[in-house]
Amino acid sequence: MITIPRAESISEILTTNLQAKITELQARFLPCSLDVENQKNRLLFFFHDHHCKPTEKEVLRQELASCLATFFYECWEHDWIHKKLSKRLPESIHSELDQVEARLMTRRKSVEHWIMKLTDALTDYLKTEEHLALDGFIYFRFHVYRQSIEKLIQEVVEEFILDREYKEFIQLLRYFVSVQTPTYDLVHVIHQMDGKFKLFRNDGTPLQYNEIDQALRETIELSHAYSYEDYIVSALLSTSPEQIILHTKQNEANVIRTLIQIFEERITLCTGCIKCGVSKDGNLSPHS
Repeated sequence: MITIPRAESISEILTTNLQAKITELQARFLPCSLDVENQKNRLLFFFHDHHCKPTEKEVLRQELASCLATFFYECWEHDWIHKKLSKRLPESIHSELDQVEARLMTRRKSVEHWIMKLTDALTDYLKTEEHLALDGFIYFRFHVYRQSIEKLIQEVVEEFILDREYKEFIQLLRYFVSVQTPTYDLVHVIHQMDGKFKLFRNDGTPLQYNEIDQALRETIELSHAYSYEDYIVSALLSTSPEQIILHTKQNEANVIRTLIQIFEERITLCTGCIKCGVSKDGNLSPHS
Protein backbone atom coordinates (compact mmCIF):
# COMPACT_ATOMS: atom_id res chain seq x y z
CA MET A 1 0.00 0.00 0.00
CA ILE A 2 1.21 3.49 -0.89
CA THR A 3 -0.30 6.68 0.54
CA ILE A 4 0.00 10.39 -0.20
CA PRO A 5 -1.83 13.44 1.19
CA ARG A 6 -5.17 14.13 -0.46
CA ALA A 7 -4.55 17.17 -2.62
CA GLU A 8 -6.75 17.33 -5.70
CA SER A 9 -4.06 18.25 -8.22
CA ILE A 10 -1.36 15.73 -7.23
CA SER A 11 -3.87 12.99 -6.33
CA GLU A 12 -5.34 12.96 -9.82
CA ILE A 13 -1.92 13.04 -11.46
CA LEU A 14 -0.51 10.15 -9.43
CA THR A 15 -3.68 8.09 -9.88
CA THR A 16 -3.47 8.55 -13.65
CA ASN A 17 0.26 7.79 -13.71
CA LEU A 18 -0.07 4.61 -11.65
CA GLN A 19 -3.03 3.34 -13.65
CA ALA A 20 -1.05 3.91 -16.85
CA LYS A 21 1.92 2.07 -15.34
CA ILE A 22 -0.26 -0.92 -14.36
CA THR A 23 -1.70 -1.06 -17.88
CA GLU A 24 1.82 -1.00 -19.31
CA LEU A 25 2.97 -3.79 -16.99
CA GLN A 26 -0.07 -5.92 -17.80
CA ALA A 27 0.73 -5.51 -21.48
CA ARG A 28 4.14 -6.98 -20.67
CA PHE A 29 2.36 -10.00 -19.16
CA LEU A 30 3.23 -9.06 -15.58
CA PRO A 31 0.20 -10.03 -13.45
CA CYS A 32 -0.71 -7.01 -11.30
CA SER A 33 -3.60 -4.69 -10.50
CA LEU A 34 -4.35 -1.46 -8.63
CA ASP A 35 -7.14 -0.32 -6.29
CA VAL A 36 -7.53 3.28 -5.13
CA GLU A 37 -9.27 4.35 -1.92
CA ASN A 38 -9.95 7.73 -0.30
CA GLN A 39 -9.53 7.75 3.47
CA LYS A 40 -9.88 10.96 5.47
CA ASN A 41 -6.99 13.20 4.37
CA ARG A 42 -4.99 10.46 2.63
CA LEU A 43 -5.21 8.73 -0.73
CA LEU A 44 -4.42 5.00 -0.61
CA PHE A 45 -3.12 2.87 -3.48
CA PHE A 46 -3.28 -0.92 -3.12
CA PHE A 47 -1.05 -2.93 -5.45
CA HIS A 48 -1.64 -6.59 -6.08
CA ASP A 49 0.84 -8.93 -7.69
CA HIS A 50 -0.98 -12.09 -8.66
CA HIS A 51 1.35 -14.94 -7.79
CA CYS A 52 4.33 -13.26 -9.45
CA LYS A 53 7.67 -14.99 -9.64
CA PRO A 54 10.51 -13.42 -7.59
CA THR A 55 12.05 -11.95 -10.74
CA GLU A 56 8.70 -10.48 -11.75
CA LYS A 57 8.23 -8.95 -8.28
CA GLU A 58 11.63 -7.28 -8.61
CA VAL A 59 10.59 -5.75 -11.94
CA LEU A 60 7.32 -4.54 -10.41
CA ARG A 61 9.16 -2.89 -7.50
CA GLN A 62 11.57 -1.10 -9.82
CA GLU A 63 8.81 0.08 -12.16
CA LEU A 64 6.66 1.26 -9.26
CA ALA A 65 9.61 3.04 -7.63
CA SER A 66 10.50 4.74 -10.92
CA CYS A 67 6.89 5.88 -11.40
CA LEU A 68 6.73 7.34 -7.88
CA ALA A 69 10.13 9.05 -8.17
CA THR A 70 9.24 10.61 -11.52
CA PHE A 71 5.92 11.80 -10.11
CA PHE A 72 7.60 13.44 -7.11
CA TYR A 73 10.18 15.40 -9.10
CA GLU A 74 7.94 16.37 -12.00
CA CYS A 75 4.73 17.14 -10.12
CA TRP A 76 5.27 17.45 -6.38
CA GLU A 77 8.78 18.74 -5.71
CA HIS A 78 7.94 22.33 -6.68
CA ASP A 79 5.19 22.59 -4.04
CA TRP A 80 7.37 20.76 -1.50
CA ILE A 81 10.26 23.20 -1.94
CA HIS A 82 7.89 26.18 -2.08
CA LYS A 83 6.51 25.33 1.37
CA LYS A 84 9.98 24.81 2.85
CA LEU A 85 11.19 28.13 1.44
CA SER A 86 8.12 29.94 2.76
CA LYS A 87 9.04 28.84 6.28
CA ARG A 88 12.71 29.77 5.92
CA LEU A 89 12.54 33.16 4.21
CA PRO A 90 12.87 36.27 6.40
CA GLU A 91 9.74 38.41 6.37
CA SER A 92 11.67 41.23 4.69
CA ILE A 93 12.10 39.26 1.45
CA HIS A 94 8.99 37.07 1.57
CA SER A 95 7.50 39.00 -1.35
CA GLU A 96 10.41 37.80 -3.48
CA LEU A 97 9.81 34.11 -2.80
CA ASP A 98 9.38 33.26 -6.49
CA GLN A 99 12.76 34.79 -7.38
CA VAL A 100 14.52 32.90 -4.59
CA GLU A 101 12.82 29.68 -5.63
CA ALA A 102 13.79 30.14 -9.28
CA ARG A 103 17.41 30.62 -8.26
CA LEU A 104 17.31 27.50 -6.09
CA MET A 105 15.81 25.33 -8.83
CA THR A 106 18.56 26.29 -11.28
CA ARG A 107 21.21 25.46 -8.69
CA ARG A 108 20.07 22.04 -7.55
CA LYS A 109 21.29 18.91 -9.30
CA SER A 110 19.40 17.73 -12.38
CA VAL A 111 15.98 16.11 -12.09
CA GLU A 112 17.36 12.98 -13.77
CA HIS A 113 20.01 12.64 -11.05
CA TRP A 114 17.47 12.78 -8.23
CA ILE A 115 14.90 10.56 -9.99
CA MET A 116 17.58 7.86 -10.24
CA LYS A 117 18.56 8.30 -6.57
CA LEU A 118 14.96 8.19 -5.33
CA THR A 119 14.11 5.21 -7.56
CA ASP A 120 16.97 3.22 -6.04
CA ALA A 121 16.00 4.23 -2.49
CA LEU A 122 12.33 3.32 -3.00
CA THR A 123 13.21 0.00 -4.66
CA ASP A 124 15.34 -0.98 -1.67
CA TYR A 125 12.63 0.09 0.77
CA LEU A 126 9.89 -1.88 -1.00
CA LYS A 127 11.96 -5.07 -0.80
CA THR A 128 11.19 -5.33 2.90
CA GLU A 129 8.20 -3.02 3.49
CA GLU A 130 4.62 -3.28 2.25
CA HIS A 131 3.44 0.16 3.38
CA LEU A 132 4.87 3.41 2.02
CA ALA A 133 3.86 6.98 2.89
CA LEU A 134 5.62 8.81 0.08
CA ASP A 135 5.75 12.20 1.81
CA GLY A 136 7.07 10.63 5.02
CA PHE A 137 9.69 8.67 3.08
CA ILE A 138 10.98 11.83 1.39
CA TYR A 139 11.23 13.71 4.66
CA PHE A 140 12.42 11.04 7.09
CA ARG A 141 14.25 8.44 5.00
CA PHE A 142 15.56 10.11 1.85
CA HIS A 143 18.17 11.99 3.86
CA VAL A 144 20.64 12.68 1.04
CA TYR A 145 18.02 14.68 -0.88
CA ARG A 146 16.52 16.49 2.11
CA GLN A 147 19.95 17.50 3.43
CA SER A 148 21.02 18.66 -0.03
CA ILE A 149 17.92 20.83 -0.39
CA GLU A 150 18.20 22.19 3.17
CA LYS A 151 21.81 23.21 2.52
CA LEU A 152 20.92 24.74 -0.83
CA ILE A 153 18.02 26.69 0.67
CA GLN A 154 20.35 28.18 3.28
CA GLU A 155 22.96 29.12 0.66
CA VAL A 156 20.47 30.62 -1.78
CA VAL A 157 18.62 32.63 0.89
CA GLU A 158 21.90 34.04 2.25
CA GLU A 159 23.10 34.89 -1.27
CA PHE A 160 19.80 36.55 -2.13
CA ILE A 161 19.91 38.70 1.02
CA LEU A 162 23.52 39.71 0.29
CA ASP A 163 22.66 40.52 -3.33
CA ARG A 164 19.76 42.70 -2.25
CA GLU A 165 21.89 44.50 0.34
CA TYR A 166 24.55 45.06 -2.33
CA LYS A 167 21.99 46.56 -4.72
CA GLU A 168 20.68 48.84 -1.97
CA PHE A 169 24.27 49.85 -1.19
CA ILE A 170 24.90 50.69 -4.86
CA GLN A 171 21.72 52.76 -4.95
CA LEU A 172 22.90 54.71 -1.91
CA LEU A 173 26.28 55.43 -3.51
CA ARG A 174 24.58 56.50 -6.73
CA TYR A 175 22.67 59.00 -4.63
CA PHE A 176 25.96 60.39 -3.30
CA VAL A 177 27.18 60.77 -6.88
CA SER A 178 24.04 62.64 -7.87
CA VAL A 179 24.22 65.18 -5.01
CA GLN A 180 28.00 65.77 -4.99
CA THR A 181 29.36 68.85 -6.74
CA PRO A 182 32.11 67.70 -9.16
CA THR A 183 35.61 68.67 -7.97
CA TYR A 184 37.36 67.68 -11.20
CA ASP A 185 36.26 67.61 -14.80
CA LEU A 186 38.20 64.43 -15.57
CA VAL A 187 40.10 61.82 -13.55
CA HIS A 188 42.08 58.86 -14.88
CA VAL A 189 41.93 55.70 -12.74
CA ILE A 190 44.78 53.25 -13.30
CA HIS A 191 43.93 49.72 -12.17
CA GLN A 192 47.18 47.79 -11.76
CA MET A 193 47.65 44.04 -12.15
CA ASP A 194 48.20 43.64 -8.40
CA GLY A 195 44.72 45.07 -7.81
CA LYS A 196 45.88 48.48 -6.56
CA PHE A 197 44.77 51.79 -8.04
CA LYS A 198 46.36 55.11 -8.94
CA LEU A 199 44.43 58.27 -9.64
CA PHE A 200 45.64 61.04 -11.97
CA ARG A 201 44.36 64.38 -13.12
CA ASN A 202 43.96 64.91 -16.83
CA ASP A 203 47.40 66.58 -16.97
CA GLY A 204 49.02 63.40 -15.58
CA THR A 205 49.73 64.67 -12.06
CA PRO A 206 48.85 62.27 -9.22
CA LEU A 207 45.61 62.90 -7.39
CA GLN A 208 45.90 62.82 -3.61
CA TYR A 209 42.94 61.11 -1.98
CA ASN A 210 44.06 60.74 1.61
CA GLU A 211 41.30 63.03 2.78
CA ILE A 212 38.04 61.18 2.34
CA ASP A 213 34.69 62.60 3.29
CA GLN A 214 34.08 61.26 6.81
CA ALA A 215 30.30 60.89 6.45
CA LEU A 216 30.77 58.94 3.24
CA ARG A 217 33.36 56.66 4.79
CA GLU A 218 31.14 55.97 7.79
CA THR A 219 28.27 55.07 5.45
CA ILE A 220 30.41 52.51 3.62
CA GLU A 221 31.85 51.11 6.85
CA LEU A 222 28.35 50.58 8.23
CA SER A 223 27.40 48.59 5.12
CA HIS A 224 30.24 46.08 5.43
CA ALA A 225 33.87 45.67 6.47
CA TYR A 226 35.96 48.47 4.97
CA SER A 227 38.46 47.29 2.33
CA TYR A 228 41.05 48.75 -0.02
CA GLU A 229 38.51 48.62 -2.84
CA ASP A 230 36.05 50.56 -0.69
CA TYR A 231 38.79 53.14 -0.15
CA ILE A 232 39.04 53.70 -3.92
CA VAL A 233 35.27 53.98 -4.22
CA SER A 234 35.26 56.50 -1.36
CA ALA A 235 38.05 58.51 -2.96
CA LEU A 236 36.21 58.79 -6.26
CA LEU A 237 32.95 59.66 -4.55
CA SER A 238 34.70 62.35 -2.47
CA THR A 239 36.43 63.94 -5.46
CA SER A 240 33.31 63.38 -7.55
CA PRO A 241 34.82 63.85 -11.03
CA GLU A 242 32.52 64.86 -13.85
CA GLN A 243 34.07 62.13 -15.96
CA ILE A 244 36.19 59.07 -15.13
CA ILE A 245 38.34 57.14 -17.56
CA LEU A 246 39.15 53.73 -16.17
CA HIS A 247 42.29 52.02 -17.47
CA THR A 248 42.20 48.31 -16.69
CA LYS A 249 42.96 44.91 -18.13
CA GLN A 250 40.58 43.24 -15.67
CA ASN A 251 37.17 44.31 -16.91
CA GLU A 252 35.39 41.48 -15.07
CA ALA A 253 36.93 42.18 -11.65
CA ASN A 254 34.30 42.80 -8.96
CA VAL A 255 35.64 46.25 -8.11
CA ILE A 256 35.49 47.29 -11.77
CA ARG A 257 31.89 46.15 -12.10
CA THR A 258 31.07 48.00 -8.87
CA LEU A 259 32.61 51.25 -10.13
CA ILE A 260 30.68 50.97 -13.40
CA GLN A 261 27.41 50.40 -11.53
CA ILE A 262 28.00 53.37 -9.22
CA PHE A 263 29.18 55.98 -11.70
CA GLU A 264 27.19 54.70 -14.70
CA GLU A 265 27.41 57.19 -17.58
CA ARG A 266 30.23 59.14 -15.91
CA ILE A 267 32.71 56.30 -16.31
CA THR A 268 34.38 55.12 -19.52
CA LEU A 269 36.50 51.99 -19.94
CA CYS A 270 39.72 52.61 -21.85
CA THR A 271 40.78 49.87 -24.23
CA GLY A 272 44.15 51.49 -25.00
CA CYS A 273 45.30 55.10 -25.36
CA ILE A 274 48.37 57.39 -25.14
CA LYS A 275 47.67 57.94 -21.46
CA CYS A 276 48.40 54.33 -20.51
CA GLY A 277 50.74 51.50 -21.41
CA VAL A 278 52.12 48.22 -20.06
CA SER A 279 55.25 48.41 -17.93
CA LYS A 280 57.76 45.59 -17.47
CA ASP A 281 55.95 44.34 -14.37
CA GLY A 282 52.69 44.13 -16.31
CA ASN A 283 51.12 47.14 -14.61
CA LEU A 284 49.33 49.90 -16.42
CA SER A 285 51.12 53.21 -15.97
CA PRO A 286 50.52 56.74 -17.25
CA HIS A 287 52.77 58.41 -19.82
CA SER A 288 53.42 62.08 -19.86
